[in-house]
Amino acid sequence: MNSLINDQYLNQDILIIKKFQQIKFPLWILLSPIFGTFVFITFFRSFFKVLSEREFVHTLFLKIYIRKMVVLNSVIIFIMGVYCFLGIYENEYESIFIWFLISLAICSLIFLYIYQYYTTKWIVKNIDSEFQKYYWEKYGQEIKVDIDINTSLDIDINEIFYQFKFKWYCSKFWINSI
Repeated sequence: MNSLINDQYLNQDILIIKKFQQIKFPLWILLSPIFGTFVFITFFRSFFKVLSEREFVHTLFLKIYIRKMVVLNSVIIFIMGVYCFLGIYENEYESIFIWFLISLAICSLIFLYIYQYYTTKWIVKNIDSEFQKYYWEKYGQEIKVDIDINTSLDIDINEIFYQFKFKWYCSKFWINSI
């Protein structure tokens, strides 16, 4: 009986992940500098709040966040080092601050418009394989994620979208009130 319930939750989780992969994100979400990441994370949380394996979502967020910080900080340090070295090399010590600001702006653009887009695409494309790896590491079982996408869910997908829209509206209101 317990195995049957676990299989039902597992099939529901796989179906939720497959439905998530079918969603087409608008380009403004993928490329928007500030709201893009915020909207995607809010949507991601709303969508995966219904998963029975919440630890998977937390570890995936942690992995993405650590990867983002490592990449962002290494790129910032590298570009700032190059521009500061150029300022020192040209004996323009007073312009090092300007080179620092230029490098910071370049790093921000690289991160917000390029890295964010590819990270979002990577999540959507590889979330099922990440779930398989997680399930194998936690339970020692191999699962198949080949499931009929037309299978009905026990949850209402529209309710997830309404929750997302409500959170997005509240956050937009909060940002506008600042």
